[in-house]
Amino acid sequence: MPVTPMQRALKDCKRMGLLVDVVERWLPYTKRRKDCLGFGDVLAVEPRVVGALLIQVTSDNGGNVAARVHKIRDACAEAAQIWLDAGNRIEVWGTPSVGPPARRSGGDSAASRCRSSMAR
Repeated sequence: MPVTPMQRALKDCKRMGLLVDVVERWLPYTKRRKDCLGFGDVLAVEPRVVGALLIQVTSDNGGNVAARVHKIRDACAEAAQIWLDAGNRIEVWGTPSVGPPARRSGGDSAASRCRSSMAR
């Protein structure tokens, strides 16, 4: 059974010692997912680090990471800026979405994940 990018990201967060919660919601009446603040899927808190991390999770196929960064900088710019101004961080994580980790080249998802950080 394929492992989703979200499952891989949560596993990586826990391995990194982060306290995490999924903040993306499923809206059954629209049959769509809604991201926190328009761009966040996972809220993470790192021990002894000030500020929270809001992660947009996507697959690393065909430029998805770049498209998500563009979405945050364009469509969600105001919310993202307020989040960053409050001392928090934003990252976009692209992870492979097919096959079990043992069968993928490149090892675990932490090693093959594409990360893009947003700064103030």
